Amino acid sequence: MDQVRDFLTLHYTATERRDSTFWRQGAAMEVPDTLTQKIELSRETGRVFRKNEELFAENSWVQVMMGQGIVPESYYPVATKLSRTELDALLGGLRESMARAVAELPDHHAYVARYCGAAEAAAA
Repeated sequence: MDQVRDFLTLHYTATERRDSTFWRQGAAMEVPDTLTQKIELSRETGRVFRKNEELFAENSWVQVMMGQGIVPESYYPVATKLSRTELDALLGGLRESMARAVAELPDHHAYVARYCGAAEAAAA
């Protein structure tokens, strides 16, 4: 439950929104030490430490942090251990994997029709 609390707290405390009482109160929430540690590690190295079987994946944490402006000041040092050829192969593989995934995604209209059909029908 603490990890869920931390993930949700991150959304409200790291945002720059202050346009309503709701967002101002969220920004004023106390940040638990466990979340502070996660934010500091991410800010320093771009990494997120997860405990075993934690609900939210590393990419979820990174997306929220970067979306809220918490960006790494440096890079993960293991990157310096790869040769240029190994790094190019790794990044090339990631690009290909993402391109395949994107090619299989439906366009916006098809997505809304499939997953939001009830909402679309109600609006008509």
